[in-house]
Amino acid sequence: MLHLVAFALLTTAEEMPPPVVQWYGAESAIREPGYHIVESAEAWRDLWARHRGDEVERAEQGWVQPPEVDFERYQVVACFSGPSWNANGERVVSILEDGVTIHIRYDTITYQTSGIDGGGVRCAPYGMWVIPKTGKVNLVIEENTQGLIGGEPIWTERHRRNRFW
Repeated sequence: MLHLVAFALLTTAEEMPPPVVQWYGAESAIREPGYHIVESAEAWRDLWARHRGDEVERAEQGWVQPPEVDFERYQVVACFSGPSWNANGERVVSILEDGVTIHIRYDTITYQTSGIDGGGVRCAPYGMWVIPKTGKVNLVIEENTQGLIGGEPIWTERHRRNRFW
C-alpha cells in the first residue's frame, strides 16, 4: 500500500480527454446534494429516474429509458448540488490522471440577475459526466470555489472514492 502512495506522490498529473458526454442543467428532481459514481446499467436507470422525477421518459411497457451508456467501457460520474440560485449546471473543466488517482474538476455555470431582492432564480443544478473506466484506485471530484470573474481557479475536494484491493 505504501508503494502506491509513494508512486502517486512522485508522478505528475497528466490531462486526460474531456468526458465523452456531459449532461448538465439547472433543474434536477434530486434535491439532496451529493455525488454518485455509476458503473452499471441498473444503477444508471435508477439514478436517471430519480433525477428526472415525474418527467422521466418511459417505454410503452412502462420502464424507464435513460440515455444508453456502455458500462463495459465507461462510467457515469454525477454531481447534484441541491437547492441553489442562478446556476445553469455543473460542467467539467478538466480531468487529470495522477498516478493511481483520477481528478475530475468542475465549475458551476452561473449568471447574474437584477431586480427586487437581486432577482435571483431558484434552481437545483446538476452535472452528469461519462468518462472511461480507467482501473485507477482513486477518483477525486474537485469544485472550483473561487468567485471572481477571470480569477484563477481554487480547486476544493468535494468527494473521494478510494478503492484498496
